[in-house]
Amino acid sequence: MKLFAKTAFKHVQKQIEAHIYQSKFGQKLLCMVPSVPPKAAVDFADSLIDYCAGQEQISQPVIKIADELCREWEMDTDPTIRDCVREITEKEWRDKQGNLTSYRNIPEILSNVVDGFRAYRCSYA
Repeated sequence: MKLFAKTAFKHVQKQIEAHIYQSKFGQKLLCMVPSVPPKAAVDFADSLIDYCAGQEQISQPVIKIADELCREWEMDTDPTIRDCVREITEKEWRDKQGNLTSYRNIPEILSNVVDGFRAYRCSYA
């Protein structure tokens, strides 16, 4: 699953860099990622956070994973999957609004972040 997370991250990284190169500051980059296994979600989110931390023009990311998906993973008998959900919850990536679409509607001024897994955007200073 690491390969999927790495490939997905590289794609998003290219999109972010294209926005930076085109000087599209203050704009959002919104991407939708389908449901993936929890380990891939954690690996992808960690990569995105690490990347953004090294970029001055990008705000610190905020990752959101659908609560419904987390609840589904919590029911799994595999302790590794439940550990991933615990990590997601501890890192506050678990969405509490119950609707990831709502993040799409945040104005650029208020959304100076990368947010969402399945839905995330990024804004540049």
